Order: sequence, then structure tokens, then C-alpha cells
Amino acid sequence: MGQEKNISDKVFFEEQPMMNYGFVDIAGNVWSKKIVDAYNNYTIIINKTANIEMAKGCMMENERDFYLDQRSKFYKAQIEYHQSKKEQVKENNKNNPL
Repeated sequence: MGQEKNISDKVFFEEQPMMNYGFVDIAGNVWSKKIVDAYNNYTIIINKTANIEMAKGCMMENERDFYLDQRSKFYKAQIEYHQSKKEQVKENNKNNPL
């Protein structure tokens, strides 16, 4: 996960980019400012381990992997939430035509 450079038994991670306001995900959903801020909070935590040479498999690397995983789950959950809202609107429009 992320960009990694191996230096024998050491690893070095580069910073992850921050998400911009007005972000559109792969499903075409525009994320609100609050959701982008929440996503970026994960990135801030992840980037605390950037540009530091560390031993492969150390606690810091494991913590970084944990937050990368949590951020990925958050991203997927937001897509699922937006998709369920779209489906709910379609269903409501179908059941209550003008």
C-alpha cells in the first residue's frame, strides 16, 4: 500500500496526497467538505510516518498499514452510502410519480 522504497530490511514511505474539495469518486459522487475533511484526517495520520526510514514490519509500519486500511474502508463506505441514496431516490420517484 502506498509508495514504498525498500532499503534492505528498512522501508521508506512517501507522503500520500490530500483530497481536494469537490472530489468526485469513481462512481461519480461529489463528496461534501465534511467527508473530504474526514478522509484527509486519515491521510494526516498516515503522513506522520512519511519520509522516515523504518525497520520493515515495525510497529510504525503496522500502524500505517492499519490507517491505510481504515481509510480505504471509509472510501468504500462513502461510495456505498451515496449509491444507496441514489437508489432510494429512484425508488421514491418510481412509487410517487408527479
